[in-house]
Amino acid sequence: TLRTGLGSAFTKDLETAWEALYGFIQQTMLAEIASTKEMLDSAVDGGASAKDSDLGSSATPTTASENDDNDRFTMLTTWPQSRASALSARSQMPQARALASQANVDIEPTCDGTMVEGRIRLSTHVWATHLGVPEKQAAQEVDERDKDTPDDWVKRHPAMVRLTGRHPFNSEPPLRKLQEAGWVTPASLHVVRNHGAVPKLSWDAHRLQVSGVPLPCQLSMDELASGKVGPVVSIPVSFICAGNRRKEQNMTKKTIGFNWGAAAVANSVWTGVRLCDVLAYLGITKVSEQHQYVHFEGPEGELPQGATGSYGTSIAMGWALDRERDVLLAFKQNGELLTPDHGAPLRTLLPGCIGGRMIKWLTKMSVSDKPSENHYHFFDNRVLPPHVDAELATAEGWWYKPEYIINHININSAMFEPRHNAFFPLGGSCAYPTMKVSGYAYVGGGLKIIRAEISLDGGKSWEIADLTRPEDEIAAARG
Repeated sequence: TLRTGLGSAFTKDLETAWEALYGFIQQTMLAEIASTKEMLDSAVDGGASAKDSDLGSSATPTTASENDDNDRFTMLTTWPQSRASALSARSQMPQARALASQANVDIEPTCDGTMVEGRIRLSTHVWATHLGVPEKQAAQEVDERDKDTPDDWVKRHPAMVRLTGRHPFNSEPPLRKLQEAGWVTPASLHVVRNHGAVPKLSWDAHRLQVSGVPLPCQLSMDELASGKVGPVVSIPVSFICAGNRRKEQNMTKKTIGFNWGAAAVANSVWTGVRLCDVLAYLGITKVSEQHQYVHFEGPEGELPQGATGSYGTSIAMGWALDRERDVLLAFKQNGELLTPDHGAPLRTLLPGCIGGRMIKWLTKMSVSDKPSENHYHFFDNRVLPPHVDAELATAEGWWYKPEYIINHININSAMFEPRHNAFFPLGGSCAYPTMKVSGYAYVGGGLKIIRAEISLDGGKSWEIADLTRPEDEIAAARG
């Protein structure tokens, strides 16, 4: 039937893959029948218990169920003994490798960012948990400062602090507003780093062009959001610009970067598909000689520099395939479709990494045996030795030294209160009995902040502060 319907398109490779898949299905069904017969025979004979029937070696279903009473979910994955031979046959083809990878992953509930009473269900493995998200606080009209610029169609929160003039839009919220927003930051108050104009892309027309893989294709937004490519998940992630608090650094020694304050940091619940699942769908489940790096690029002609005018970067394949890293192709933020400033309709999200390694308005993804050669992969987000300025770095090729690239977030902290230039009366009728001291801290690379200390005497002595870590409960639920 397939040969008749597809004609010349039904190649020998496709025939081999179909035969392997059909054989696997057939053996699975036979194993299921045998398992059911064994259970029925046992029941008729006076019955062995489930413990005695060795279901683990013969049952085939993969299920994911949720107990409504305690809001926990359990996962069970069992396979027939014939799985090894079936997978051996399937591994001959890229399509088979993708299916094998997906078969080895526990089925998890779809967490598509839907908000119920202001809360979003997160993707966890041990028990279900939800996280409240704040109101959008979205702007209702285009800011006067954006009129007569290429971004004259983008609505932005008027309180955002603009750090590079009217255009391009590089902005952070006032520190007080970041604090008042709480642990999850509204998208409208989320730090924004734009190198140029915001491209006008639509959900319906956008396609992710994928190359360098066994199954090159163009993926629509509907395909990504449907779960066809991989489970849709929702994960809270801290986003930090590598330049956070650079203003203080520039006051000590001027850098080539502009003056970020202490609010270039935010938390959001991001929804999308894990990159490892997308790669499996495309036929890549392991690192190989020709599959060592995953490249990402935004729209061509978006920026003035580089061969194609696109913003691009790459990550190692081992990183991309690591399920625990939760690298996402994201299309929602805090339960809403991405806004233009934050990469609509599609962007990458790399937990624990600086914002400069994440690509907004993701248009192209490719796999290669070499890292990206994009202009911004080399000339953006590098930390060079103190004696190396921009001119020397260009003359001696420091930009191209891989050991100076910034990927993971470094440990950092800043004060919310007492606020800059605040006064605290120590005596008289206006004296305060106590002073509130608070702030934030973060670190990347999958590490955890375990201690914060405060000095009230210029660093001569230190006191341990109380920590609030909302992520602890989430981490426990993830397992």
